[in-house]
Amino acid sequence: MISTDDGDPPFQITFLTLNCWGIPAYAPLLGSKDRFERIRAIAEYLSDPLNGLDVVCLQEVWSADDFRLIKNRCSNNLKYAHLFTSGTIGSGVAILSKFRIDDLLTYGGKVVGLARIFVPALNKHINVYGTHVHAEYDRISDIYLAHRVVQSIEIAQFIRLTTKPEDFAFLLGDLNLESTDLGIPLECVSYRIVTNVALMKDAWLVGRENLVVDLDDFTCERSDNCYTSSRGARPKRIDYITFKTVKNYSVSVAERRLDMNQIPLRSGFNYSDHVAVRIKFSIKRNNKDDTVLTPDQVSLARECLKEASGVVDEGIAASRYNRMFFFVLATLFFIAFLSILYYSILFPDTYRVGTVMIISFALALFFGFYIWHGAIVLRSEENALLEAKEEAEILHQSIAQ
Repeated sequence: MISTDDGDPPFQITFLTLNCWGIPAYAPLLGSKDRFERIRAIAEYLSDPLNGLDVVCLQEVWSADDFRLIKNRCSNNLKYAHLFTSGTIGSGVAILSKFRIDDLLTYGGKVVGLARIFVPALNKHINVYGTHVHAEYDRISDIYLAHRVVQSIEIAQFIRLTTKPEDFAFLLGDLNLESTDLGIPLECVSYRIVTNVALMKDAWLVGRENLVVDLDDFTCERSDNCYTSSRGARPKRIDYITFKTVKNYSVSVAERRLDMNQIPLRSGFNYSDHVAVRIKFSIKRNNKDDTVLTPDQVSLARECLKEASGVVDEGIAASRYNRMFFFVLATLFFIAFLSILYYSILFPDTYRVGTVMIISFALALFFGFYIWHGAIVLRSEENALLEAKEEAEILHQSIAQ
């Protein structure tokens, strides 16, 4: 139990998050490079009690065999483990804990999972959220911006719905978003949704005098990583550990560092194409309630949601345009299909039966694909964006009250 006596030492708990880059090789030249060796090295590191880890979140653990290897290897120090298996191919997100996991909840299809972990020293449960947000493939033309904003809204809503002011909450994972770009603050709406709407604090920046991100802060596309796609790649800080202010407790960052870069005794060989983020928190009981929103916090949250709603509107417009484009293509392929059949009947000597069948089959496949993608996939995407926009508007109203 934590004492209220200021002279007593605070309780400390250490979190680590790592994107394992564990894509299985379903076909030659596909999959993550050196996956078997790296997963074994990751399991070896996590299983060492001298590393002092209490809670670990892993991303891109796509193989159940890889998860079992890590889970079995860590059974002595991180004896409680769970792989969230939502979605068609699973989420790839896993939680390992030194403390007992009592409850699990997955936000279906949203790639965010919750593990409620009982910590005896606190005599309380803590909420640990693991996530992996959609990647940004092109900074200049980010066609997935609306999708990542939607995921951020859903994560924020999920955290708000599953935490109370007296609950500890920690969000870990590869958020695929940046708070700053080479020292220049970005207008990153996804980042501000997490920090201003979900009210999560970025543990890497809390308490730092210098908030400018430099080479020592980057977690991906690093020049000292053998798996970086190119030597001229722009390094990024996209892996995060965030935490929430708790009623009657103070939570501070006692230690922060990047971890699990190069594998010991293997020169130039890395654990992953990312490095791990490691944070040690100090927790102490007090009689303060810092969970009440200030007018400035309300204003920031509302402004952020308004901007997010605008981004989602652009995504909805793009989805509708794409759906119309696919229907036009489907119509053209259908006309071509009918034309081939029509002329093959009128001029049977001109067209060989085999050639006609192959061309007709190919055109029918293209027609079916474009109809399916336009009517099902893009319609589902549009509905998800519309739902997220409504969620943002409801959040905007509820925060204002």
